[in-house]
Amino acid sequence: MTANGDGNEWIYKNKDLGMLSASASLGMIMLWDVEVGLNQIDKYLYTTDNSIKSGAILAIGMLTSAVHDETDSAKALLSEYLTEESNPAIVKLAAITGLGMAYAGTNREDILELLLPLVSDTDITIDLSSIAALSAGLVCIGTCHGEVASTILQALMERMDSELNHKYVRFMLLGLALLFMGSQDGSEATLETLKAIEHPVGQQASVLVQVCSHAGTGNVLEVQKMLHICAEHLGDKEDQLPQAFAVLGVALISMGEGVGAEMSLRTFNHLMHYGDVFVRRTVPLAIGLACASNPLVTVIDTLSKFSHDNDKLVAANAIFAMGVVGAGTNNARLAQLLRQLATYYHKDADTLFIVRIAQGLLHMGKGTMTINPYHHDRSLLSHTALAGLLVPIVAMTNAEKLIMSDSHFLLYYLVRAMYPRFLITFDENLEAVTTSVRVGQAVDAVGQVGRPKTITGFQTHDTPVLLAHSERAELATEKYNPLTNVLEGFVVLQKNPNYVEDESDNSLVEPEFWAGLAHHKLHSAKLDTARTDIEGEFLCGRRHAVRGPAGNAQEQQQRVATPARLRAIKQSWNSSESVGSHGVHVSGTLTNVNTIEEFKAADKGELLRASGQAILEHITSGKATERPELLWEFVVLAFADLKKYRFYHWFAFPAITADPPDIVGGQQTLLEYVGGKYESVRELAGAVKGLGGAFLAKFKDGQWQAARLSEWDGFFDEDAVVGFVDPSSHATRPGWPLRNLLAWIRYTHAQQRQVRVLCFRDALAQHQSGADSAATVESIVVDIHVTSTSSLKAEGQISGWERNEAGRLGPRMANLSASMDPSRLAESALDLNLQLMRWRLAPSIDLAKMANTRALLLGAGTLGAYAARALLAWGVRKLTFVDNGNVSFSNPARQPLYEFADSVAAKPKAAAAAEALRRVFPGVDSQGVQLSIPMPGHPVPASERSATVKAVERLEKLVEEHDVVFLLTDSRESRWLPTMLGALHNRLVICVALGFDSFVAMRHGVQDAESEWPRLGCYFCNDVVAPTDSLTDRTLDQQCTVTRPGLAPIAAGVGVELVATVLQHPLGAAANAATNDADDGGDGGVFGVPPHQVRGYLGGFRQHAIVGHAFDRCTACSDSVMQAYRNHGYAFLERVFNNAHVSEDDPHRELEGLPPSGYSYLETLTGLAKLHRETDEMMDDIEWTEGEDDVFEEL
Repeated sequence: MTANGDGNEWIYKNKDLGMLSASASLGMIMLWDVEVGLNQIDKYLYTTDNSIKSGAILAIGMLTSAVHDETDSAKALLSEYLTEESNPAIVKLAAITGLGMAYAGTNREDILELLLPLVSDTDITIDLSSIAALSAGLVCIGTCHGEVASTILQALMERMDSELNHKYVRFMLLGLALLFMGSQDGSEATLETLKAIEHPVGQQASVLVQVCSHAGTGNVLEVQKMLHICAEHLGDKEDQLPQAFAVLGVALISMGEGVGAEMSLRTFNHLMHYGDVFVRRTVPLAIGLACASNPLVTVIDTLSKFSHDNDKLVAANAIFAMGVVGAGTNNARLAQLLRQLATYYHKDADTLFIVRIAQGLLHMGKGTMTINPYHHDRSLLSHTALAGLLVPIVAMTNAEKLIMSDSHFLLYYLVRAMYPRFLITFDENLEAVTTSVRVGQAVDAVGQVGRPKTITGFQTHDTPVLLAHSERAELATEKYNPLTNVLEGFVVLQKNPNYVEDESDNSLVEPEFWAGLAHHKLHSAKLDTARTDIEGEFLCGRRHAVRGPAGNAQEQQQRVATPARLRAIKQSWNSSESVGSHGVHVSGTLTNVNTIEEFKAADKGELLRASGQAILEHITSGKATERPELLWEFVVLAFADLKKYRFYHWFAFPAITADPPDIVGGQQTLLEYVGGKYESVRELAGAVKGLGGAFLAKFKDGQWQAARLSEWDGFFDEDAVVGFVDPSSHATRPGWPLRNLLAWIRYTHAQQRQVRVLCFRDALAQHQSGADSAATVESIVVDIHVTSTSSLKAEGQISGWERNEAGRLGPRMANLSASMDPSRLAESALDLNLQLMRWRLAPSIDLAKMANTRALLLGAGTLGAYAARALLAWGVRKLTFVDNGNVSFSNPARQPLYEFADSVAAKPKAAAAAEALRRVFPGVDSQGVQLSIPMPGHPVPASERSATVKAVERLEKLVEEHDVVFLLTDSRESRWLPTMLGALHNRLVICVALGFDSFVAMRHGVQDAESEWPRLGCYFCNDVVAPTDSLTDRTLDQQCTVTRPGLAPIAAGVGVELVATVLQHPLGAAANAATNDADDGGDGGVFGVPPHQVRGYLGGFRQHAIVGHAFDRCTACSDSVMQAYRNHGYAFLERVFNNAHVSEDDPHRELEGLPPSGYSYLETLTGLAKLHRETDEMMDDIEWTEGEDDVFEEL
């Protein structure tokens, strides 16, 4: 179509409206390229065929969609086709559609002036009026435009019933709904007006308006309303379109919230099984809407199953949804499934058409586009993109009469949802900048301490890069600062003025190097096995004189060769040494794998070939001529077993092997070469200093001349030698760097066949003198015949893996477990942070009190996890968790001591929390106790009596063994027994409890005979009824602790700080409480007077300190309760657990000599029963006036 040849042939292969869609496709081909695209489309505007002309008009709308054009070409070209009365309806329809696409979301009044007359004109056909309403809704999407809404409503009221039954009316309703996109309550007036429309379109519009008003909000109540509509079983004659819109509404409302979207997918499975036919047909569309351009495996499998449904429309909608789900992703699994479906439905033209559409969506933009309406890291919803998705999906609710019939051009509305999924970076001048970014799976880091990683499983790429739906990008270096906090789309980067390249540090292949590797693994690489650049140095080979055994003249002087040393360095590794002046500075790559199996299975040949290929490229590009050290890159394959501090490693020094091999001729020592003059050797050492690892030298007339390799042409002659720093200490064998140097000669100076090579090993000669110095000369001079070769290639020509201690090709292992245990380092680092408080902020703080405190945490859930971390930060070394649950899949996201693997294994929470705390800080003494706390109102069967007795004894022993008891359990009654035991043994008890957006953190009062203040109350002192079963017959949201996610760390932190304040007070747990919010008791302790209760509210972000004294009839800490336990032990507790009532025939009434009451045992024991009876008697004595009884009866 865009070629100079006759592109019309393809258009004329179609018929009627097929030609419209064919010519309109030019707008999609030239999308956003207005200047070129208009020239290509222009020729089709002058054809006599109205279908082709209409397609060209529609192409203009697509071409200019989302493009800000100063010439306003779309309006200029399309408006004339609306105002000309002689134009046929199909041309006007295309012009209206094009205007809607081009100006969606602009809210332009001049466009509305063109469209609204068409909406209100009852003389034109209903299809034109409906599409005009849709375009007006697109233009004013989300604005609640009153004039547009009233115009559409008036049109609905004035049209005849027969017209309102037209298939296009749903787009008029959609246009009305789009006006209120995301407005929530802004559509109430319109919804009330729609109730006045008696035709079924009134209900259809009402549902659609509600759905769009709450799109992306995750409003659970609105989802429930939609599900209620879906659950109705309507008769065949009743209108079922509202149910279809309700199904779409479930996806539309919940798509903005992760958990809600997941729950909606589960709900769709139920609707598919139990819904009516129309509901079942819409479910696949709703799934596609919820997962646009997000090909989840479970969703693909579900839609694949539906694509073979017996109902043809269910299958067609499922296939279309597969295209929406995979749009722009090139997903291989979806591509295979769609190819299979094309074969399966090859005889069904309509369904095969949908398959082809789905295939086109899948490969949209060759995998560089997306239609997901969410952007900015999935936090912002694009209304126009969502509208572009909704139009074809709404059309698919009547696919037989629309998409599969004569309205397939409606699919082009998807253009409004399309945008590139590139990440492209620019500088401040909008010039493209290439920088390294890490791209990985997005991680929810909300609530995590410090600077947690926001991506996982990342790979490093250079921009521009593609981002999938669930992927996130971050800059790999600090060289630039992004001007946006989300790297997505077009990002402008600003140079970081504070960015300075770190000075290169070095590390020997000794403990320091491995310490750097451990740090790199833990804090930088983690599970990333990408190659890391490292730097190093190899030194001149030397043999040292070693004195032999005394009395043996032949053994008194031995020349012992030392192996070549490699000092490896990395910018981020801890080493302060600089590269020495007597070695060659070289670069290398480190590949650090995650398991020993990966280490064994690594493709060593590929690692060596890759490095060798890099060296060959340096040679062919000429870089090695300027920088000879590039000839000697090295490779390290490593596995760091940080649990045992064993480091498996294998070094390789890639050497290019000549084929055929070079021929070594004569050989002599350097001292022989210079005629035995040691001073000449010293002179050479000074002359070649600073020339790099390779150089040219010439000994002429008793003087040395030296030059760089790049000066070959003007320096090299028959007297010259090619020298290199040789790490070999062997008397006659040059080191491996010679091979790569000869490869350089072979390529850059192919005509040179005879070369004299100096293997230089005497860099220290210039610093040595004396009669014995000549004996230390190690350098040798070798004559070599360089063979010719046709090409340089890495395949089959690279070798260099080092040998292990046994002399075999294999890795080595460094066992540093004795010298690299970081436990003590971690302990000292933690103590340092606390010690710094004493410098200025709190000089009198007693850290020993905190360190020696033994904390018992009853409950290892959200509160327990956060409290444990805070206690650990305070230096508490003894923590015991008590819990009877197992880690579930909902725990890791909310409870920082658990990981996904714990939930997979369903580990006991107490043990898992203790283990996690030890991972956080190995110096902590953390224990986990799996224990179910007996509770009032939860009867104990006879078969469990023995276990319950043991549980009580174990809990009491734990309370006795600890100094502070934290009550962090989920239910109220589970706190009763620990409260009573804490009061009995006079322990400091801290109770933290959560509401939805409120919390309380309080300390229980302790018995102190010398105290002048009344005892502070406990958690139950405000109750006038005994605790009982609060868990039975409760819904899921009542059984779980449903709170705002940020509340638990706040409450737990307040509870721990309350402990710290109490312990740092001179009176400790017996300290009186602050009487009001302003009373900080500044002179009462290091942190002031500790409050009794702290009640916080996230609504308004308020916090109050409250004081409450002990209640003499408290069911937990009163004297009568504790005395009953002292006297009767478990028999007393058993009556409490069984929620026993005291009655006339109670055989155990004599246990306390209590009168019959009809109340629970605890209430009777503490006197609460008597208080209730007295209150009832007072109520009976009150004389009520006439009329008040009626009020109470109504209540």
